Amino acid sequence: MPADSEDIEQARALAKQAHELVVGGDLDAALVTLDELLRAHGKTSETDVREQVAWGLRTRAGVLEMMGKRYEALAAYEALLVHFGSGESAAIDETVAYARQRRHSIVIGGHA
Repeated sequence: MPADSEDIEQARALAKQAHELVVGGDLDAALVTLDELLRAHGKTSETDVREQVAWGLRTRAGVLEMMGKRYEALAAYEALLVHFGSGESAAIDETVAYARQRRHSIVIGGHA
């Protein structure tokens, strides 16, 4: 069953809002928006929406890193890797590869 276009648009709107908040430096508000995205769409099975959720987890982890919260960032990268595998879409594959690299950097770099 295809994803409801309203779900896709809502997920994209939340992702865009979170991105704008990060760019504007309002990291706390970005985390709230990302949490809303994940809460609302985290259990979807539709690829278009899952791409937004994967991006949201990746961005959440990055924001936590920027805030100096390495353990929380590591947990967010781990969540992304648990919930998403390779081969679903090019966007998700790219996000998973990035999460693996960041997780490795945090663990090997001793920053966690």
